[in-house]
Amino acid sequence: MMQKSIRVFSALIFLAGLSAFVYLASLPRDAQNSFLDFSPFRLVSLAGILTVIGLSGFIFFKYGSFEKIAALTEWIKKSRHTTFLSFILFTLSLTAWVSILYKELMVAWFNEAV
Repeated sequence: MMQKSIRVFSALIFLAGLSAFVYLASLPRDAQNSFLDFSPFRLVSLAGILTVIGLSGFIFFKYGSFEKIAALTEWIKKSRHTTFLSFILFTLSLTAWVSILYKELMVAWFNEAV
């Protein structure tokens, strides 16, 4: 059951990431920027989406058998740093969401710094 859940979840993440990548890449471009006419924020967003797509594809193919998933689950349960890793992952995801939701504020802040 766990194997099927992980594979379905990673496949859904892969498809969602792929659709988000295609949507974001197909939006009208800004001709003032130099690299493929994409803004720096859009390039960073596309890179983040590609990272998620790559990780979900890796998980889908790497952990295809029940034994590998069971071994990974046991390793996570026995790890001494699970609280620290949870905190780091939560902090990174919160930072990403705040950056996305307050994009204009972040861009203005970085423009003032330059």
